[in-house]
Amino acid sequence: MKIVCDENIPLAESYFASLGDLFFYPGREISAQHIKDADVLLVRSITQVNEKLLAGSTVSFVGTATIGEDHIDKDYLHQSGIGFSSAPGCNANSVAEYVLAALFDWWENPDIEKHVTKLNQLSVGIVGAGNVGSRVKQFCDSLGIPAFCYDPFKPEWAHIELEDLRAADVLSFHTPLTRSGPFPTYHLAGKEFLKRLKPGALLLNSGRGAVVDNLALMDLLNEGLPIHVCLDVWENEPKINRELAASCYLATPHIAGYSYDGKVAGTDMLHQALCQHLGVKSHEQRVGEMVRADIPQSEINASQSAVANCVRYAYSIREDDLNLRTLLESTVGASELAQGFDALRKSYRKRREFSCYTVRKDSLEPQALAYLEKIGFRSS
Repeated sequence: MKIVCDENIPLAESYFASLGDLFFYPGREISAQHIKDADVLLVRSITQVNEKLLAGSTVSFVGTATIGEDHIDKDYLHQSGIGFSSAPGCNANSVAEYVLAALFDWWENPDIEKHVTKLNQLSVGIVGAGNVGSRVKQFCDSLGIPAFCYDPFKPEWAHIELEDLRAADVLSFHTPLTRSGPFPTYHLAGKEFLKRLKPGALLLNSGRGAVVDNLALMDLLNEGLPIHVCLDVWENEPKINRELAASCYLATPHIAGYSYDGKVAGTDMLHQALCQHLGVKSHEQRVGEMVRADIPQSEINASQSAVANCVRYAYSIREDDLNLRTLLESTVGASELAQGFDALRKSYRKRREFSCYTVRKDSLEPQALAYLEKIGFRSS
């Protein structure tokens, strides 16, 4: 059996080598020629899987090691009798940790004036209450931060109207990209919506780039719109808008869900799905083992900043922001920037999630320790 695989799927050889012959290619370069005699295609979010790619091939199963599925033409797969699986929830925790890191960076910045004095006096709006959005809300609930969700597909608890979320101090988008149906998300945050956001608010998008109208956002920022913007996803990736990126409070290269643990979880979910498709027993994997790391005492204090310090130690969002800004300054032209954008993702460090880090119980006030444990940190 021939398995064509995006080279950025971690541990693919360990998981899939026993099932067939593996052929690795960069995700953006996978072509019809590569898969014409393949049986299985395994991708991440940057490969457009559609009739143009698959027509005339022998592919009988497609898997994406991601939550998002908007790069997959599922209707074509169904009509063609091609099996399909995604990895729902695999990196939800990673993205939620990214949002929390951005929120703390913004909150702890002394140069940004806040209209409240305590974190739990903020209001957080969440657009999309799926695997990621619901996890972000769990984090907010754990920290005592009021959070409100808009999701027309989950009216039983995410019942806030989208327009009402314009008054939030922090607004975070976690929706798939859809252009049709009763609630399309393409340019959901358009010019009229953006211009009425609360002055001083933090706008985050770590879902899909085109959910926020990038050109409208850039124009408004140039006109002095008084908000702070954190973008991890962009329209027209990897050819991102250089001017918009430079204008953001935080700008990162689509890596919110790139924790090592999340990516391995995605690989494991695809392995399970492919084995089920083939009717074979999956073999137990021990390649994604947990690694514990103690947070040094010097990184912790007993003040209100203790939780923020631990989050920053576990995941430095500023490092990812700096890497993209360095790229912006060191490249010329859209093509060079696009190549660098993909290179940052391909060479991304092994970022571990909060659950891989341990804090000492005697180094923290009880309330700070309780907060850290609720968002995933271990204690000893």
